[in-house]
Amino acid sequence: MVEEVASSIADVINRCGFDWVYFDGSEALAGQGPYWYYVGKVITAICNRFNREVMVQGSSMPHFNWHHYSRGGQIDWVWQDQKRFVDWYTANSAQDLKYNNLMPIEFGWYGFFIDSPSGESSVLDEIEHLLSKCLAYDAAWSFETNLETLDKHGRTDEILEISRNYETARLNRYFSESVKKKLREKNMDFKLESDGRKGWTISPIIYGPDKHVRLIDGKDNKWSYTNPYSSQPLKVRIKARPDPATYDNSDNIVLLDARNVPQLKSSSADPLFSCNVSTSKEQGKFGQASIKLSCNNTSGQISNWTAQTLGL
Repeated sequence: MVEEVASSIADVINRCGFDWVYFDGSEALAGQGPYWYYVGKVITAICNRFNREVMVQGSSMPHFNWHHYSRGGQIDWVWQDQKRFVDWYTANSAQDLKYNNLMPIEFGWYGFFIDSPSGESSVLDEIEHLLSKCLAYDAAWSFETNLETLDKHGRTDEILEISRNYETARLNRYFSESVKKKLREKNMDFKLESDGRKGWTISPIIYGPDKHVRLIDGKDNKWSYTNPYSSQPLKVRIKARPDPATYDNSDNIVLLDARNVPQLKSSSADPLFSCNVSTSKEQGKFGQASIKLSCNNTSGQISNWTAQTLGL
């Protein structure tokens, strides 16, 4: 079966003349047995059938795939708290691949969004935070989006221009290794600007903490921030967000009533990871009882899943 699958995939790539292939989800081959063996075996069988040079990447990298992959370190997209995710990822994956495995880096799959019920629009300082890491690790980057998002996002042109400037500086090896080392630090933001002489300067910049204002009561809508630097113009970003209704609002949709708890059926990916739903009079906000969810994980895995289904 390996030979048949490998031939089918390689035939498409050869016939269409594709220059690049990404083996997404290849870690699922671990279902056959040892991850390091089966992922490497299948990808090797495919690559051996290419009749031309092809750039190869993938979502997983067992030891043997070092011989096939042209670059690694894909950062994937995340909607919430992007800066912290980028810092965590680059400090681990990129650091290991570039300096321990001599692998070129590419921060691909980075998400580019517009405002929706699922999350907020991508903003300049989030994009620039990632681009500063591209300079730090000499990494290419690409973002995952669609034409509708590019058309509707109000700052697409500005973001693309900033991206071009960062990429030009990176390809020209403009900044020294000492500057790149500074750019690798966590919880640091930077801003790239032209120096007026066909070059760039990059400087640290601090963004103040978010402030969520719910009430215009003279208290919640007033706060102070101390500027540790010299006098400068005030700049703020205001986001209008929907405000959840109160807990006992009559328009709320009831997802689960305490009376339905006995009808719930539990299922889990691992018998050593269990979940229990019960009624409780503790911390009740409305009605006679609240619903208490408790989980117990003795599986040794840091992530798992469980489900509670309401029987019909």
